[in-house]
Formats: sequence, structure tokens, C-alpha cells
Amino acid sequence: MSALGIVAALSLAAAPKPAPLPALPAPLGQVGNVVQPVPERAPSDQDRVVVTKVPGCPSQAVFPLHMLASTIRAAEQVDGWLGLTKGLEAKLFGKAKGTIGGLVAQLRTAAYEPKRECGGASHVAGFKLKGLPAPTKWCPVPADAADGTFWFFSGGKPAATVFVNGGEAPACRARLSALLYDGKGTPRLAVHADWGGAMSAELFGDRCQVVVFDFVPEAQEFRARLSNACAK
Repeated sequence: MSALGIVAALSLAAAPKPAPLPALPAPLGQVGNVVQPVPERAPSDQDRVVVTKVPGCPSQAVFPLHMLASTIRAAEQVDGWLGLTKGLEAKLFGKAKGTIGGLVAQLRTAAYEPKRECGGASHVAGFKLKGLPAPTKWCPVPADAADGTFWFFSGGKPAATVFVNGGEAPACRARLSALLYDGKGTPRLAVHADWGGAMSAELFGDRCQVVVFDFVPEAQEFRARLSNACAK
């Protein structure tokens, strides 16, 4: 090996491994009132209720707006978590500052509109929304829709969507996924809530960077890891 090759090899060997990302304490958001028994009285138009219709399961009332409120709280937690690691926000979002704070501000003015992407949403594991750009073509949501996506808009732009899956027999546990967008229609944060399993979340940065938060029950925390979505 040449002298130059030896120096390069030694440099690689001596390169320190990046420090692990800090954990995010549980709970993430507040999902206690998202899934409820079917109410006797119809809620307001804004507080859209989705009544699940799953063969072999009793109907449940799912409130997308409550899920959105929980995700706003989760975004605030993630925003604080970002500040624990110097340079992480810049690594994920470049020179843009306050990306997550901007999501929260936008969501506070968001309202439900009865339209959704045409052709259905892309998801994994039956309910976890993929971090894809906001659609540009919309179709109406049936008044009795029992599942699928429910979109919220701010200033005429898509700000968030909540995907509802009523579960399946015999467990009959609802599964929801909320995805938040910035003002350019770029996905930034997803929170996945499985009433029959564990919660998880994904923070989408630029250049395919994704921070995945996996729940660890014994520690009551979400362990964070940085991955590259383009490498999958």
C-alpha cells in the first residue's frame, strides 16, 4: 500500500462514530380522545367524525381533528427535541430555520375540507402514510366515508392529512396516521398511532433524510435513528 493509501486508511479508522441521537420521552402527542364510542348526537361540521365499518367489529367514532391536535403537540415535542443536538436542524433542513415551528403555526389555522387525493393514499403496514408530496388533484370525500384520508387546509394549501383504518377482527383496534406538510407541500412529520400496537413517528428532512422514532415500552421513550429513504 502506498503512503497515501496508508494515511487515508488511518484517517478512516480514526474517524469517530456519530453520537447517537437522544431519545424522545413518551407520551408523544395526546391521543386519548381520538377514538371513542359512537356519539348519540352528530358533532359539528368542523369536528368531522368517522364511524368505522369493519366486518366482525363494533363501530367506533374516530375524530381526525383530535388526531391533528395530538400531532400538533407531537410536533412541538419534536421541535424541542431538535434543539438537543447541535447542528441537527441544519443537517435536516439546510439553512431553513423554524421548519417544525412553521408547521405548528400553519396547523393552528387549518380546517377540514371534504376532499382527498384521487386514487387513494400510499401507505405501508396498512395505515402508515408515506412521506410523499401533497397531491395536486382532488376528489370529493363521501359523506359516509368510514376510512381513508381526511385533509386539512390552511390558506387554500394542504397542511395535513389523517388516514383512518378501522382495524380488523378480532382485535378491532383502530390505526391512524397523520402527515404534516410545510407551506410548499413537502411532507415533514408523520405520527402513526396503532391502538393495537405501538406508536411511531418520522421526521422528514431534505435530501431523503428521515429521523425514525421507534417506541421502546420498557424505557417509555422513542429511540431516534437517522436513515436515508432513498437507500431503501
